[in-house]
Amino acid sequence: MANTLKPALFLDRDGVIIHDAGYLKQADQVRLIPTAAELIRRANEAGVAVVVVTNQSGIGRTWITLEDYKSVSARMVELLALKGAGLDRIYFAPFYKTAESSPYPQGEFEFATGSIPQKGAWTDEYRKPNAGMLKTAAQDLGLDLSRSIMIGDRVTDLAAAHNAGLPRFYFLKSDLFENETQDLPAWLEKLERHRAGSFHFETVDTLGEIPLPGAGGV
Repeated sequence: MANTLKPALFLDRDGVIIHDAGYLKQADQVRLIPTAAELIRRANEAGVAVVVVTNQSGIGRTWITLEDYKSVSARMVELLALKGAGLDRIYFAPFYKTAESSPYPQGEFEFATGSIPQKGAWTDEYRKPNAGMLKTAAQDLGLDLSRSIMIGDRVTDLAAAHNAGLPRFYFLKSDLFENETQDLPAWLEKLERHRAGSFHFETVDTLGEIPLPGAGGV
C-alpha cells in the first residue's frame, strides 16, 4: 500500500526564519532571514509541508502578551509572502514551568494568522525538547515523521526532532552557537538514536541549500 503521509520541513522560528532579537513584542522588530524564505519557497514548490514549531515562554512569563505574539507572527507571514514563501501551520508553546498563573486558557487554543492556522497548548509536552508540537502536527496534517527533517539553532530543537523520531537534523550557527554547542556532547550521548552522518551543521548563509525531505535526502 502506498504511503499517503507527507514529509515535512519543521522549522524553529527565532534564529531560523527571523532574526533572534529576544522576546519580540512589535511587528516592526521582525527581520526575515532571506535564506529561510528561499528554503520555504522550494519546499512549497516540491509539495513538502512547512511547519513552524516555536517555544514562546515569554507568554507564560508574561513578558509578552498573546497579542504581541500574534502581531509578530502576522509580520513574519507577510514578509514570507512577499518572497513567495508560505507556511502550512504554526505550533507554539507558551508554557513556562515556573509560571504560577496565566491570563490565557489552560489546554489547547487555536487561531489563524491570515490563512495560516496556529495551535498552542498550555502543557510542558508541547515545549521543546519534548516532541508534542511535532507529533500534533503529524496528526493534524498527515505527516510522515520518518521522512521529515528539522532545522533549529538550539540543542532543544534537535532533541525535540529526535524525540519525535525524525531522522535528520540541521543545526544552524548563530549568535547562540558557542553557548549551545558547549552542551552538545552531553545531549548527543543521551540521544542514542543518532547515527554517523545524521547530524549536520549548517550556517544561515547555506540554509537555502539544505536538501528537502523526500528529495533523495531522507
